[in-house]
Amino acid sequence: MATRLDDAGLSARQIADHLGHSRPSLTQDVYLGRGTASPEAADALHRSF
Repeated sequence: MATRLDDAGLSARQIADHLGHSRPSLTQDVYLGRGTASPEAADALHRSF
């Protein structure tokens, strides 16, 4: 849910409030998806298999 709220453009503070977290850093570190750091690296790995 946190990742979807992040994708929808809500701030980490808004998401933390919704989830009942007192620290947005906890929400970011534990609950938000990291995403693909490098689309090029992901493409290279997919081609190699």
